[in-house]
Amino acid sequence: MDGKTRRESMREGREKFGKLSFKEKLGYLWDYYKWVPALVVVLAVVIAIGVHVAKDSRKETVLSAAIINGIKNEGNEGLKLSEGFAEYIGLDPKTQSLSMDDTYLIKLADGDQVTVACQTKLMAAIQGETLDLMVMPEDIYRNYLASGAIVRLDEALDGEFLEEEKERWQMDRRGEDTEDGLYALRVTGSKKLEPLYGSQEVYAAVPAGAGHREAMEEFLKYLLH
Repeated sequence: MDGKTRRESMREGREKFGKLSFKEKLGYLWDYYKWVPALVVVLAVVIAIGVHVAKDSRKETVLSAAIINGIKNEGNEGLKLSEGFAEYIGLDPKTQSLSMDDTYLIKLADGDQVTVACQTKLMAAIQGETLDLMVMPEDIYRNYLASGAIVRLDEALDGEFLEEEKERWQMDRRGEDTEDGLYALRVTGSKKLEPLYGSQEVYAAVPAGAGHREAMEEFLKYLLH
């Protein structure tokens, strides 16, 4: 003990903090309160899910898609994608709903709090069998393919539809596979996705437990044509 009272220690702490540069202050706050962003993200997710469930509990969810690591320069790119697809399929807003979630921000190399929160949310959706489709850059696709979260497209979608998109097939091996299987479609170059992904490689894949096959196919047609 240095003999200082708690009040004196707090005063000295405030004085030292006041002398720090703006960058140093941010670093100080991050070191001491870095759990706060994760808590905020988790709370926001819980609240958003609660509001969504309460609002759409009486509606049929036509399609639930995760738009992962999309670039949001304007902030409404995901909303525009959802609205465009709703118009494309003639969605009835009174009885039907879409879930086009573009809030997934996953940095595999960093493993920061936002990444952990988004990965937890994504796995909960997959395990709860409430997610139909994943749209993502190549590194995210590779990660979830290796984890076993993605199923073969020829087991999830119509063969005739897939044959029409054969030039976009992404053939890979997963786990104990002894030969290549069809696990994704390359949707790179889609004008609908360009505001979210630019020119980077983008893949569309189906998670385990997905449903709404016809809606998935319609959405992929919307993206590609």
